[in-house]
Amino acid sequence: MPAGPVKSVHGAFAIPSLDGIRAAAVLIVFIGHGKTIGGPWPGDVGVTIFFFLSGYLITTLLRREYDRNGRISLGKFYLRRLLRIQPPRAHLDHAMRDRWRSRATAIDDEHLGHTR
Repeated sequence: MPAGPVKSVHGAFAIPSLDGIRAAAVLIVFIGHGKTIGGPWPGDVGVTIFFFLSGYLITTLLRREYDRNGRISLGKFYLRRLLRIQPPRAHLDHAMRDRWRSRATAIDDEHLGHTR
């Protein structure tokens, strides 16, 4: 596996060696929210790690664009971010809306005394 940046399967810039750190940060946040381990668990440490990685990757993307073009187009940068984030966000919105509707229906049925 290459040690430096590579193109991912989808053609986007990626640094594979950071994937493990990113996974650990997400796991720390999940455990922190779930409080599955007794005593204080620093879930905020996972958030800090994730933000640090995000800042590093964004800075690297902007530096690569500057090296390639001699300038940085923030408009194009934010458009690329939007196009990358929007599809999974739309799926999440849809799933959450469906979940909310099913729970609201169950609560209404319970409140009204209906059974299924």
